[in-house]
Amino acid sequence: MDKLKISVALAVYNGSKFIKEQVLSILEQSRCPDELIIVDDCSSDDSWQIIKELEDQFPEIIHSTKNQSNIGYVGTFNIALSKATGDLIFLSDQDDFWYSNKIEEVVKFSNLNPQYSVIQHDVDLVDERLVKSGFTFFGQIESVNTSIESAVLGCGMVIRKTFLQKCLPIPSEFIAHDIWINEFAEQFDLKGILPLALIAYRRHQANESGHVLFSQKKLSPIEFKLNYYVEIFKRDKKSTLERRLIDRKLTQTRYVEFSKDPNFEFDSLLSRKLTEIQAEIECLEMRSSIKKKSFILKILGFSQFAIQGGYKNSLGIKSYLRDLSGLS
Repeated sequence: MDKLKISVALAVYNGSKFIKEQVLSILEQSRCPDELIIVDDCSSDDSWQIIKELEDQFPEIIHSTKNQSNIGYVGTFNIALSKATGDLIFLSDQDDFWYSNKIEEVVKFSNLNPQYSVIQHDVDLVDERLVKSGFTFFGQIESVNTSIESAVLGCGMVIRKTFLQKCLPIPSEFIAHDIWINEFAEQFDLKGILPLALIAYRRHQANESGHVLFSQKKLSPIEFKLNYYVEIFKRDKKSTLERRLIDRKLTQTRYVEFSKDPNFEFDSLLSRKLTEIQAEIECLEMRSSIKKKSFILKILGFSQFAIQGGYKNSLGIKSYLRDLSGLS
């Protein structure tokens, strides 16, 4: 029997409709977690009352806390993860359903693959009543000709404590906690893919406007691309170039902190990574400044930047065309 201590970090905000079912699915695992850390982000519904009732029933496992004010899911997960003491920490949303073998399968995979600090597993895409669509997250990724190695989904993510300590604290300004963790896991080749659907990822009214990859119907590469551009048009203008620039600067700051740590074990990669991210930031800053100019000067600016090879630190011609079309 494994000796790993298992923690689950769960962030809640107005999740009263599904939170009890989610928590019970976590506690009814074939390999029960040692602790379930629940942080409520100042919910205005009955979530906190339900959580406290569950904690009264399972006081040895459930440990809950409530934020004094609403701070958002990144900050709430930051608190939950910082309180976790296990060797393996499982991330959990408030409205899914864990299959009873989830922890058991992840622990087995973890023991067989000690080189991975982050494990990403697949999920079934289901409706509000947990009826399966016949599609999984990984399956949808592959249907649009993309590698599942790129998959990022917090509710299917598990992190080793030793690695998590390097990722914390997660900057509250960063776009998402799972993307932050995935950034460092991928860069240092510490991410393992477990191709098993171990939870039912529930799609309902409160989250049905999510990414097209969570669709409960078969996707085509063309449909995926079309949806991508539609979503860009819907976004706040700050959610593209400027958003990316903020995130890359926050990431750069953490890499600099890594470089000052004498015990950091990936020194050989750090120098190259710092150089790459600085070049990417400079590229984003230049594109952002050109974007603010008048229409004609914008076209001329982006074109001159392209001729000078400025887009080599982005997605090349794709980024140039996005800038020209106003999609960046």
